Amino acid sequence: DVTDVNEAPTMGPTTRSVKENAAVGLAVGGAVVAQDVDAGTIISYSFVSNPGSFFSIESGGGQIRVAKGLDFETKPVHTLTVRATDNGSPSKYCDAVVTINVEDTTEPPTIAAQSATVREDAAVGSRVLAVVVEDEDVGDSHTCTITEGNIGSMFALKPVSGSTSSFLCEVIVGPSGLDFEKASKAVLKIIAADSSDPPNTGFGLITVSVTDVNEAPVITDSSAGRAVSALAVKGSPIGSPLAFGDP
Repeated sequence: DVTDVNEAPTMGPTTRSVKENAAVGLAVGGAVVAQDVDAGTIISYSFVSNPGSFFSIESGGGQIRVAKGLDFETKPVHTLTVRATDNGSPSKYCDAVVTINVEDTTEPPTIAAQSATVREDAAVGSRVLAVVVEDEDVGDSHTCTITEGNIGSMFALKPVSGSTSSFLCEVIVGPSGLDFEKASKAVLKIIAADSSDPPNTGFGLITVSVTDVNEAPVITDSSAGRAVSALAVKGSPIGSPLAFGDP
């Protein structure tokens, strides 16, 4: 008689792909499958190596799933080792390498909240502060726009070239100039759009405080004439009092 001997399952290396914005629990391609020549064998699956624990595997079916957030920019490739174990006596197993490629997706730019202070007599075009637009997608270009809070066009944006990972735009004094008496503070909402199609957008709030500057008074009726009698005595008023204004 020939006595049956439990033989180890077999499983070859395989590759899967998944997008970096895949939700936790999403299946990563099809299940990994081991072969076993022993009829009726039940195979269970587990990880021998799963660096960072970014993935899980179903013991009974070999389906790999996303276990936590992925990021193409920090780790575009994950190399796992999967073990397939049979239910023989004694049990046998085999290991195989599963390579998971993370696919890049476009991500929105970000602008951190900032604040600055500027004198109300700052010249038109003067720099107020630099706004840094951060984007994980290297190589994207950006455009910036002030969409809210720009009272009377007090401010404007000027693009400035930055590094490969950031884009700078400067907030400058706008064409109408500044006036503390009209607006002592402005909270600007700045939107950055990247070069994706369609573009991704992000925004930040920039708070600019305007400081008061003492300004000279002005005569408001300087063009008005005054008449005086030739018989007027010393100390007599000459017409109505001059009118003054002070911003």
